[in-house]
Amino acid sequence: LLLGRFVDLKEGDWIVQNAANSGIGRTVIALAKKRGLRTINFVRRPELVKELEEAGGDVVLVDEPGATDKAKAAVGPGNVRLAIDGLSGSAAVRLIDVLSQNGTLVSYAFTSGELVTPLKAVDLHLRGIVVRGIYIDLPEYLPYIMDAIKESAELMARGELELPVAAVYPLADFQKAVAHAIKGGKVLLDLRSSN
Repeated sequence: LLLGRFVDLKEGDWIVQNAANSGIGRTVIALAKKRGLRTINFVRRPELVKELEEAGGDVVLVDEPGATDKAKAAVGPGNVRLAIDGLSGSAAVRLIDVLSQNGTLVSYAFTSGELVTPLKAVDLHLRGIVVRGIYIDLPEYLPYIMDAIKESAELMARGELELPVAAVYPLADFQKAVAHAIKGGKVLLDLRSSN
């Protein structure tokens, strides 16, 4: 939905995203690769750079000072038409800085905890930047959810998308699972082991 509902992307276009190591971020990389799109991916930790490059990310950068300049240099004369934001706040502003003229930012989460994204008037007025949000439980998106899930599942089945899991806990150990998830990592509950 992020790649197809907001911008008419053409093969060779660039997209930029933060939270690139998340399940959504990794899915965006896989789907973009399949569609001939190129990705700029911001991550928080340097050890993720090689992993996401191996997963198909064209440009993977640690989200730190100077990263937006590196992203623009990597794109050169290319067109960054879409930014996908899973953090909000100041992290979203960095995505906007990478967008080309008349680009669109789509926010799907605010995991940074920042509820306000400070927009510069020059980005709206002179650069024509559009800011949108998406929430999958809205009626306008419901008809497309099952097809999106199916496409992602097919990518996983073919080995074109891997979503690493840090640990799997039986339902009886849900408190341990929550504690692990708070520390970091993708944690699953195994419902088959419960009574």
